[in-house]
Amino acid sequence: LDGLRRHIDFCLKHAVDGIFVLGTTGEFYALDEAEKQSVVAAAVEHCRGRAPVFVGTGAETTREVLRLTKMAEREGAAG
Repeated sequence: LDGLRRHIDFCLKHAVDGIFVLGTTGEFYALDEAEKQSVVAAAVEHCRGRAPVFVGTGAETTREVLRLTKMAEREGAAG
């Protein structure tokens, strides 16, 4: 999570319009649900409104996608 925070700071310093975590690079398959929630919570907290946080909620089942999407919404993700 420390590396994630450093990466967010780097991106924001270079004027990105938003932060996208658990995206298309495949890391979402390697993390369990608690780890995914930790990533989302850390990103939202660290951005503190400086940029919206978007979360990839892709999964193998519709049921899991819905559960992850609701978790991202509860954590304060923008989308």
